[in-house]
Parts: sequence; C-alpha cells; structure tokens
Amino acid sequence: MNTLINFILWPFCWLDKHNPNSIGRFRGQLVCCCKRCGKLLTCLLLMVLLFVSVSQAGESRYVTTPPDVVVAMLDAAAVIITDTVVDLGCGDGRIPIIAAAKYGVRAIGVELDSEIATIAKQNVKRNNLDHLVDIRQGDILQMKWGESRQVVTVYLDPELLQRLRPVFDKLPIGSRIVSYQHPLFGYSQGKVIELFGHRLYRYRVIQKIRKQKVCGPRGCTYVDVAYKVIEGF
Repeated sequence: MNTLINFILWPFCWLDKHNPNSIGRFRGQLVCCCKRCGKLLTCLLLMVLLFVSVSQAGESRYVTTPPDVVVAMLDAAAVIITDTVVDLGCGDGRIPIIAAAKYGVRAIGVELDSEIATIAKQNVKRNNLDHLVDIRQGDILQMKWGESRQVVTVYLDPELLQRLRPVFDKLPIGSRIVSYQHPLFGYSQGKVIELFGHRLYRYRVIQKIRKQKVCGPRGCTYVDVAYKVIEGF
C-alpha cells in the first residue's frame, strides 16, 4: 500500500503550485485524506482519475486545492445528504467530484474559463458522476442560489472574496461557507481550522431574533423581528 501511495503522491505534488518539493509532508496528508474518505481504494482511484484528466490540460492556469484539504473543507462544513455543495472557481472540478463521491450529494462547480470548465466536465464524466455533479461555465459574481441549503467552498484571493460579499449575503439560512487560506471580509470570525500548515475559515448563515420598538396611536410595544446573519463558527 505504501508503494501505491507514493505512486499516487507524485502527480499531486506536481499539481500543488505552492510547495512542489514537500513530498514527505504531502505523503502524510494523502494518507490522512484516504483515511477520512473511509474507503482507501476508492480514494486512490479517484485521485488517479483526476490526475489523468488534469494532466491532459498542459500548463495549469489555476491553483489547485490539495486533496486532503478538499476533504477537510467538506468535513468542516458537516455536509449532509440534503445539502448542495457549490465550489466557486472550481478549476478541474475536484471539490464537486469528491463531494459527490464521498457524501452522495448534489454538487455544482462554477468556472469562468471555458477551457478549464471543459476539463472539469470531462473529470465528472470519467468518474461517472454526471447524475450528481453539474459544472457551469460562468461568472461567480453573478451566482444565484437555490432555496435549499448550500455548502459553498472557495479558494480565492481576498479582493475577489470581498467582491463576493453581496453574493454570500443572499445565501439561504442554514448554508455554510468554507474558505481555504483567506477569511471572508466583513463577517465575524470563528475558530480557524489548522491543517498541515493550511488554514480553513468556516461560516454559517443563521437566523436571529431582535426586539424592535413599534409605536402607534395607542402607545408603543416591542415585536420580534427575524434577520439573517453570516458568522464564523
């Protein structure tokens, strides 16, 4: 099994643009990732399929999320079967694919670059997940949410995350957001999740109640008013 892990590891070290020489650290991460997936063989086969399809694209124009971090992001969001996982800037589609394969949930990937979106669609097809994963070519700043609870994953630069705040504010109650490496602008921060030198920031969309004073001809009273909040947890 160690030989197989070492064989699988090298392609993903190549895909990780941040630290391509950290073979020892990534080996430990891969083992951790596979243990979390529960089915080691399924995890390894999924990684092989992802690498084969991504390698056909030539020089990458996007930064990938390491596979162990993908699993950690989904675990941090406590994904359940009724959730829809949405990856904004999905690249090769690995987050929607792993979400669908591990949790059996519906997953959506949104990618602006049409060529990269095509690669992601090919990855979905190779993994036989067409019935669960939908890759969309489009602008994430124009994203419109459904009524069901969403689990949103992002690995984007701080400037783009700030521009996405109006999009996040429209998420339905019960949704969660997990951001890799960068916190979201303008929201209270919760506990930072540390993983092998990586950082995850987790947020939830909840409903709160406040008292509001209402006055009329017969005097004033207080009524309960519901409002939506996005906060770290």
